[in-house]
Amino acid sequence: MLTNLTNHFCKNLSGFFSAASDKFLRREETPSSPEPDRPLRRAAGLSPAPGKFLRRTETPSSPEPGRSLGQAAGLSPASGKFSRRTETPSSPEPGISLGQAAGPSPTSGEVSSPLADCLRSLLALQNRNRRTPVVLCIGTDRIIGDSLGPLVGSKLTETGLLPYVYGTLDTPVHALNLRDTLDEIKKKHPSSTVIAVDASLGSKSGIGSISVRDGGLYPGAGVSKNLCLTGDISITGITNMEDGCPLLSLQTARLSTVMQMAEQIAECILEACAS
Repeated sequence: MLTNLTNHFCKNLSGFFSAASDKFLRREETPSSPEPDRPLRRAAGLSPAPGKFLRRTETPSSPEPGRSLGQAAGLSPASGKFSRRTETPSSPEPGISLGQAAGPSPTSGEVSSPLADCLRSLLALQNRNRRTPVVLCIGTDRIIGDSLGPLVGSKLTETGLLPYVYGTLDTPVHALNLRDTLDEIKKKHPSSTVIAVDASLGSKSGIGSISVRDGGLYPGAGVSKNLCLTGDISITGITNMEDGCPLLSLQTARLSTVMQMAEQIAECILEACAS
């Protein structure tokens, strides 16, 4: 009987431990809760669909106040196209007409003819024997403000319409060879009218203006050079402002201004000599 009780007690005790072990093994662990307001998938950078990353889109920073995105990037309202910005030309300086500042007249597209008319009248008075005039262009290509004469001479030579042109960019006539050039002209063309072209300095408002006068000119007078009277008719163009240092003024002249005047003077001489 004692043996039966012992077996029964051991059997019940074994069943108790077996049930406790099964309950312990079936216990599930609940995952730890994420940080407040941050789900697990969002904290890891994943979308609600497993295994997919979120595509993060960033809004562009706002442009400067008062400027749209297209304007800030230099674009027109049509996306991807650059706008063509047009600037209104600045008004010419006081004392310079539009024809002198811009060259061609706005109506006909041709250079205005008052200078050519004046030169034509002077040639009619001076050149009574109807000989082809000689054009003497004075200056040097080493200084922008003093290169007006050589530029005119080169433009006239390129046309091939005037046979007697002295002073070009390739062979300039300046203070060092002026006397020899005048002697050559007197020897080869003793009865021809000489048109002398040279640069000059003047007031700020007069920069770019051109003058045609009866009588010769004194080359180098603006830089205190004592040279002989040259030519029967003179054409001068103001390339820069006259101040206390004339050589510096000639060196700092604008090439654009000198080029425009050279073009006008060349066309003026061609027009006057063609009639």
